[in-house]
Amino acid sequence: MLGSVHVREVVHRDLKGSNVIIRTDGVVKVLDFGVAAFLSPDAAKLTATGDRVGSLECMAPEQIKGKQVDHRADLYALGCLLHKMLTGEPVFAHDSDLMLPGLILDQPPTPLRELRPDTPSDLETLVLQLLAKDPGSRPDHAGEVWQRLAHWLPERSDPSTALTPWVEVDPLRPFTHPMGPDARPVRAWAETR
Repeated sequence: MLGSVHVREVVHRDLKGSNVIIRTDGVVKVLDFGVAAFLSPDAAKLTATGDRVGSLECMAPEQIKGKQVDHRADLYALGCLLHKMLTGEPVFAHDSDLMLPGLILDQPPTPLRELRPDTPSDLETLVLQLLAKDPGSRPDHAGEVWQRLAHWLPERSDPSTALTPWVEVDPLRPFTHPMGPDARPVRAWAETR
């Protein structure tokens, strides 16, 4: 999803946990493009250069500084989301939101393995690269991140079980039961039953 947005020269600029949902069929949706930026020079600007938009919890250092952002700001936010998913804790936290910008700009993130020793070292490396203060030190694009994360995806399941309805959210479903070219969304399948 993020790669699709970036290919269209759009930066979300407010990627955070409350803007990402997992549907019951496991499809991940990114919501609230209200402060998204269009990178095309011909696009109308909705915010002035130097305006800080977005929420602090996953804001990239260049956003805090009010600098021009590109897709790498979203990759930083993705690193924040992965860190929180793996540890249950935000990358930076303080009782006062006024202190967060300084922490984001000046403090290194705690390596995952210090918080969760069972984290594979290459996953820790990826998250630390995503959380790099310098955008140039982050992965080049969302596709690269996807390829590096794909190692941990589950194996595909028996295709005959793909139409079995389920009740609970299954975030692994798109990987265990990838949809074929003529597949219908689960909601459409359920309505025909």
